[in-house]
Parts: sequence; C-alpha cells; structure tokens
Amino acid sequence: MLKKLWQLLFPPKPEPIADQKITDQSNERLLSLESEIQSLRLTITDRDQTINKLRIEGDRQRQNEESKQAIALQSQQEQLFTDLSTPIAQLLTQIHLLEVESKPIQAKDVLTIVKRILRLVEEYGLSASGTIGERVPFDPNIHQPLSSATTINNGQLVTIRIPAIAYQNKVLRAAGVEPCLDV
Repeated sequence: MLKKLWQLLFPPKPEPIADQKITDQSNERLLSLESEIQSLRLTITDRDQTINKLRIEGDRQRQNEESKQAIALQSQQEQLFTDLSTPIAQLLTQIHLLEVESKPIQAKDVLTIVKRILRLVEEYGLSASGTIGERVPFDPNIHQPLSSATTINNGQLVTIRIPAIAYQNKVLRAAGVEPCLDV
C-alpha cells in the first residue's frame, strides 16, 4: 500500500534513454536525408556540366562540318570554273573577232564550244531533258506553254520547243511547249 501511495505521489519518470533513442534516430535520418540531398545536388551539377560540355562539343562539330562542306563546295566550284575557263575564253575570242575586228566566225566553231560547255555542266549535274520537236503528254511539273494565252490540259499531247533544264533531277526551267495542232 505504501508502495502504491509512493507511486501516486511520485510517478516514475519516463526513461530518458527511450527519448534519446528517438532523437538519435531522427537525427540520423535527418543526416541521411541531408547527405542524400547533397549527393543529388552534386549529381545534378555533374549532369549540367556534362550537358554543357556536350553542347559545346556539338557546336564545335557542327561548325567543323559546315566548314568542311564550305571548303568542299568551294573546291567543286573552283574545279567547275577551271573546266569552263577554256571554252569561255574561246567564246570570248569569237565575240571579239565578230564584234571588234568585224571578222566572220564559223557557226560550227561556236557550236563546238557550246557543246563542250554543255558536256562539262552535265558532269556537274546540270542536264537538259526533252528533245526539240518531240511530242509528249503535257505535265505541268516539267512543261510550260510558250504563250500565256495558251491553255493546255494535263496529258494533252504537246510539242517541245525549248528543252527543260534540271540540276540533280530538280527542274530549274520547265520545257517550253506548244499544243500539237495535227492531233
């Protein structure tokens, strides 16, 4: 009975060890989370640095490739102009003979020079398509009436009067055509 009274008057205090355990566990968890946060921040920083390095490297490679393409294009142009220089010089000579010195020139000489120029530009992808006088069905993608007053229906038979000019299969100038009259 005395013992009960004593316990009523002086209840037992909670053990400080249990409270300490909870606090220690909370602190450990908090430290663990802070450590994880710091680790994630470092990971994000590393990732951002890697992205930056990759972006810089990609820009450098793109500039390098553009530079290589520009050099290759310039080289191709230089080769084309080198190849064309002789026939152009020959044409300029024919022009001088006719216009300045009033000397007659041979049409076959001029045609030979022009044919040489055509062969050279064909080697670089420029081509003529359609033969003058050829009869073909009208295709608005590659044909164009010579007169704007003329209406030609798709598929209608036409005569090519001026050949089409294409570069690497892309039509630069449509063929000039007229409707066939004797159809």
